[in-house]
Amino acid sequence: DGVLSDWDGFNVLPVQIIQLNSLSKPGLPQSKSDLSALFRCFSDTDFLYFAVNVTDDKLIFGEEPFGSPFNDDCVELLIYGDKTGLSPIKMWVSAFKDGKVRLEGREPQEKITYPYMWSKQGVLAGLKRNDTGYDVEIAVPRKVLEIIGWRNEKVLNLNVSVYDDDNGGKYESIL
Repeated sequence: DGVLSDWDGFNVLPVQIIQLNSLSKPGLPQSKSDLSALFRCFSDTDFLYFAVNVTDDKLIFGEEPFGSPFNDDCVELLIYGDKTGLSPIKMWVSAFKDGKVRLEGREPQEKITYPYMWSKQGVLAGLKRNDTGYDVEIAVPRKVLEIIGWRNEKVLNLNVSVYDDDNGGKYESIL
């Protein structure tokens, strides 16, 4: 649902996302209130869960067409597996102008974005605006992770990125 208060009941420490992506415009983000983020993750027998708390002083959602929500404010989750090599499962969580959650992404083999692809596979996503930005939750079924060859005994390689758009055009910053 995008409400992260229920994560406080778990002993999962947040990790600050601090690495500025080289595709960011020079000098951005301007401050921690312009863009900063915390990430948490845990699993149970059915799902792998992700939570991202984004601090962002200007929220831009629903400006971009299908297939490019990363040009708005957006959280990107990349999950790598034995079967995909350097081509990961890619999930983007953003919002439409009406506030509804926008879950898009790309599968690793064909590298094609299909409408509602991850929703049809049982991936759940929530986004909730708050006073300092927004929160995102993603629940990925283990059966989706089996597509890439991941099993419990293996290390799961992933990247979590946060895109920031402050002017309604293409993103300015990526953490």
